[in-house]
Amino acid sequence: KMKRPDERVLRQSMLFQASQVFLDILTVPPMLVTICSWRLYFFLKIFPLDPQKSLGRKFKKVRLQFWKEAVRFAADIPVILMFILLCSLGLLCPWRLRQVFLEMNEIRNRYNTYLQNQNAKMDLEDCQTEIRYLIIQKFICMLVDMLVGIFALVILISVWRVPFFINKVKILKKKGHLSPSYKEAWRAVFKQFALLFVDIIMLILTLIIVVTLWRIPPLLRKVRKHAKYEENEKEDDDDDEDDDENIPAPVIISSCQYQNDSDKNSIIPTDIQSVQKTNFDEQEMH
Repeated sequence: KMKRPDERVLRQSMLFQASQVFLDILTVPPMLVTICSWRLYFFLKIFPLDPQKSLGRKFKKVRLQFWKEAVRFAADIPVILMFILLCSLGLLCPWRLRQVFLEMNEIRNRYNTYLQNQNAKMDLEDCQTEIRYLIIQKFICMLVDMLVGIFALVILISVWRVPFFINKVKILKKKGHLSPSYKEAWRAVFKQFALLFVDIIMLILTLIIVVTLWRIPPLLRKVRKHAKYEENEKEDDDDDEDDDENIPAPVIISSCQYQNDSDKNSIIPTDIQSVQKTNFDEQEMH
C-alpha cells in the first residue's frame, strides 16, 4: 500500500504533467509559425541551452521562445509591407529611402560593436526593435511628404499664396530651422494651404461687399489706413536702423584734471567747467 503523502505527491505530479501537455498543445501553432518562417533563424539563437538548468526549465524556455517569435512574426508582417511600399515609392521620396538605409547601417554597426564588446548596451532584440520603429517612422514621414507635395501643388496652382510660402521658407532657412525631418517645411505648407481656404472665404465676403455698394467706401478707408500704418511702421524701423548705425563711438574720459586743489571736491571736471564758462560768456556778449 502507498502512504497517503505519496498519493498526494502522485496526484500533484499527474496534474502538473497534464498541464504541461496542455501548454505543449497550445505551443504547436506558434511553433509551426516559427519553423516555417524567417523567425527560425532568430529562434536558434537561444541554443545551446544552459546545461545547469533542469529539463522542465529548458522546455519552459523553448515554449516561451516560440511564443515570442510568433508575436515578432506578427509584428514583422506590417513592417515588411511598409518597407516594400517605401522601396516602391522611393522614386517619389528618394531622400526618405536614403535615410532608411543610412540609419539601418548605423544600427548594424552598433550591433557589430555589441558583438565585439559585450559591455555595449544592445542585443539582437533591441536591434530588431529599432529597425521596426525606423521603418514605421520613415513610412509615416513618406506619407506626410506625399500629402505635403499635393498641398504644395495646390498652393502653386493658386499663384497668390506662392510668394508668402517662398518668403516663409527663406526665413526658416535663414534661421536654420529647416531640420532634416522637414517638419518646419511641413508646417509652412499646411499653414499656407489652410490660409488658401481662408482667402477663398474672404474673397466670397468681398464679393458680397462689392455687390452691396454702400459698404465699399468704409472698406477702402480701412484698407488704406492699414496700408499707411504698415508703411509708417516700416519707415520707423528703417530710421531706427539708420540711427543705430550713425551713433558715434562713446567718448571715454580716462582721467579728469581739476583746476586747483580747492576744486577736488567738485563733481564737474575741468573740461566741462571750461565749456560751461565759455557758453556763459557768449550769452553775456549777446
